[in-house]
Order: sequence, then structure tokens, then C-alpha cells
Amino acid sequence: MNNNDTRLVRAILTPHFGPQVADVATALAGKGRQSQRQLARSSGQPAPLVRAALVVLLQHGLAAHYTAQNGSSDTTYYSLLMDRVRWRVRVPRYVRAAERMFADHGRLIAREMAVHGRRSLRQILDGTTITTSSGSPPVAAAAADRERIRNTFIQMVHDLYLAPATADSGVSALDANLTDYTAQVKALGVMPSVKQIKDLNARRDRLAEEALNNFQVVGLKRKPGVTSSEYRDKAHKSWDVDPDMPYALHHAQFHRQFTFDAMRATAATKINEVARKVLGSVIRLASDAGNAAAVTGARSSPYIQAISPAQVLRDCNVKDYQLQFGQYPATALDKVTDYMVQLSRIHLLHFDPTTSTATLPTPAEYRSVARRTHTVSYVTARYGTSAARIVRALHHRGKLEEKQIAAACMLPAPLARSQCAAMLSQGIVDLLPVHKTADRHPGRSIYVYEVNDASVVRATRAALELAVCNALDRVSVATASAEAALLRLEHARVAGKRWESSSVSGPVSAAGATAPTAVDGAESAEGAVEEAERLRIKRVEAVRTLHVTTLRLDEDWLLFEDN
Repeated sequence: MNNNDTRLVRAILTPHFGPQVADVATALAGKGRQSQRQLARSSGQPAPLVRAALVVLLQHGLAAHYTAQNGSSDTTYYSLLMDRVRWRVRVPRYVRAAERMFADHGRLIAREMAVHGRRSLRQILDGTTITTSSGSPPVAAAAADRERIRNTFIQMVHDLYLAPATADSGVSALDANLTDYTAQVKALGVMPSVKQIKDLNARRDRLAEEALNNFQVVGLKRKPGVTSSEYRDKAHKSWDVDPDMPYALHHAQFHRQFTFDAMRATAATKINEVARKVLGSVIRLASDAGNAAAVTGARSSPYIQAISPAQVLRDCNVKDYQLQFGQYPATALDKVTDYMVQLSRIHLLHFDPTTSTATLPTPAEYRSVARRTHTVSYVTARYGTSAARIVRALHHRGKLEEKQIAAACMLPAPLARSQCAAMLSQGIVDLLPVHKTADRHPGRSIYVYEVNDASVVRATRAALELAVCNALDRVSVATASAEAALLRLEHARVAGKRWESSSVSGPVSAAGATAPTAVDGAESAEGAVEEAERLRIKRVEAVRTLHVTTLRLDEDWLLFEDN
């Protein structure tokens, strides 16, 4: 863990849970896995506060525990899940996405789980309050609202936006996988061969990828007397959940939805609004098919669901597809097919011309394309358009020599050489030797350039992390300034009330001029109140602007994450 990680942990968790929890989390981030006794020494907090902070972190899924056997005694160690801590920045995006997909009751459920951590359906129904439109204090949810909240909760579980949070979900996945892997290696024998180890690693990687893309719904049970086809359009109505099973926000499903939103925005930018609607229909059909498969236990990945143009035509409500084929007549189905082909050309779909069906790209495939776009934008801002042309050529054609780069980009050779040297010094491109002979003599070798995508991703991720950390630090400072402005406004209002209650004129001075009257004092107090109100509004707007900046940085941050 570097200094930015500890800064980020403290900046994110202090506004959410307070300084004590932030101290314990910072100690875990700085020194790694520790026991309770070790945490009490490293964080400087007393043992009861350390236990309470660990309960908060485990309740919100920000920490993991693992019990190790040390001879006759067992010791429980705790580790911080840095990815989960970073995802706390996205809490407003989770709540807004739940509101967009499941209306107000989805927003209430997402907000309850963001504030309290894992919650069961019974706890949601008992603790949810409704804010009235008249501005009066929140009241308990009525019976009708409770039924709607219950149905929305079941729908969110069915659509995989809520995941079960059992006792085993807090166990450290790294330690559990290491223990499992050790047992599998021991089962191979005393001296396993290299081929056996490679086969074992390949099998584990394949199972991990399938588990990542094929979610399994736990806790759903079909209602008695309800057939599978009774609710075709609203399949969640035929299911029920255990009211006492705790659930938590399923981050992977929300991140998948954020990726789909970015894909739709890219389609609208690069083609038109109709392309965005066509891609949205493909995403909706593939996700519905994946959710239905997840409930039955089959392979549920939406990225393996083949969608035909006819399905998109039935689902997409578009009257004018804005495509003209000249003198050749074209049906709406032909236009939908053409849009799907255009989306495949910009890597937003995989279109199979033999079966005339399309599948969605995986998040890793889309992130690869989006990262290249960000790389080109960064190179353009840093080195100019000629360097951006070089990067595009290397992305499109792979490894190239300097002469080939100059010819492909239509640049003078000295300019191409200088731009390549500048990007090479910053790690954006690599210079690789290609040997013509077996002795690898430098005089009989050629040197080609290649974009160092891994280095660019690491540098961009570190820069975004630092930017988010700085923005959060500025948010804390701006929030304190806004609170000081609010206190100043209250003092100005109190002073104004005192002047208004005073009706006695000031004494007469020796020169014959009267001192300021109560009316003059009231007017000056009113001016002070207005000035304090303007200052408060200005500082509140600064806090809101910084929050929006943090969320916009997080949109790019999501593209450069490993998971």
C-alpha cells in the first residue's frame, strides 16, 4: 500500500463512519492483515473501539476475516478490501441507478443498504421511512408502501442487484482460495508435473471466469401453485425471498449496468440516437435472458445470449430508423440489421453474419476499447495530434518501425522520430528488438514500436486515484467552510433579531449629531444576513461541484479497474 491508498481510505471513510473507523481501516491499509491485538497497537485505538470498528467494516463488506490455526489456538486476522472501499465513492451512483430502474422504492432500499450495510427484507420493512412532500418529518411506511417495497426488494434480488450476504461472505476470498489451491495441489501427489499444474491453473481460471459472469441467485424460492410461464413479462412475481436472509448491494451487477450506460452513450456519440436505442434493446434482451437463466441455475452470462434483429425490432420502439438505401427498398428489419453491423464495427457488439445474430462484448473487451480512446485523448492533450496519430496507427496495425510509422501517419520522419522518443521516455510506447539472426546481433536487428497498454493503464489508474483523493480532501475542506458560513449566517440572524427588538434611539452626541438608531442597526444587520446567505450559497455550490467532479472521475476510474 502506498501513501495515496491510506489517504484515500481516510478521505472516503471519515465522512461515512467517523475518524475511529477510518483509523482502524487506515491501519489495515498501511500494514496489511492484522489481528485485533495488533490493530489496537497500530491504530492507537482502545480494544473496544477496534472491535466496534471491525463490526462496522464487516457489516458494510469493507473488510474480510480469516481464522488461521496456530498450534493449539486459532487466531482471526482481518484485512481491508481496498476495492470495496473505493466503491464507497459510487454510493450516489448506486442509489440513482436503483431509482432509475426500480423507481422510488428501489432508491429507498439502496439508500438503506448504503447506510446500514447488509439488511434483510424484514429489517428493510421495519426500518424504512417515507419522506412526505410537505417537508414534515419522515413517517413510517404505510401498508401499501410496505407491499410495494417488498415487491421491489424481490425484483432487485431476481434481477441480481441484491446479493445474499451470509456469514461466509465475510471470509477472506484470498485466504480461502489459497487454502483450496493448496489442497488441490496436494491431491496431485508428491511431485506433480508441470502439465498437471498448468491444467489445474487453467481449470481454476475457467471456473473463476464462469463464476464471475454467471451469477447464481440464492434465497429465492418459487411461490407454491405458480407456473414458470404465468408471469412472462414480470418473472419476479412468481418468486419469493426468505425475509430473514441478509442481502447487500451487488456491486458487480451495478458496475455491469454502468458499463452498459457507457456503451449506450458511446453509440449515441459515434452513430446517432437510434443506434443507442438499438443497443439498449440488445442489452435489455440479453440481460433478461441472463437473469432468467440465473434463477434456474443455468449459465446466466448476458454475453453469451445471441440476439437476432427480429427480436430487437419487436423490442425497440422506433418509428424512423433514419437510414436510406438509395433506390433499393429496405424494410425496418434490414435497417435494424445494418445498425447492429455498424455497432459491431465500433466494437460495441459481436455480429455473426452467418447466423445474423449479435452478442454483447464482455466488460473486459469494452474496457480495452475505451482505454484506448482515453489513451489517445491523453496523448493528444500532452503531445499533440501528430502523436495521437502515431498511437492510433500502433493500435490499429500493431508493431511498426519508424519509417512505417512516418508513412502510415503521413508525417515527416524527423517529427515521427521525435514524437516516438518523447512517448518512449514516458512509458507510453516500447521499443522492441526484432532479431533477424539466431545470434541476436544488434547490427542484424530491427527495432519496432508498440503501445505499452499495461503501463498506460497503471499510470492512468494512479493518476485517477490521486485526483479522486485530492477532490475528496477538497470536499472535506469545503464542507467545513460551508458549515462555518452557516454558523455565521445564524449569528447574523440572531443579531438582526436583537436590533429589531430594540426601539430606543441612540444618545445625542456633543456635536449635536445623533448616534445610529435601532432602524439603522436593523438595516445593517439585514445586510449582514444577506451577505452571510450569499457566502453560504457560494460555499454549498462549491461542495456540490466537487462532489460532481468526484463522480465524473469515478466514471473513468471504473474503466481502468482490474475487475
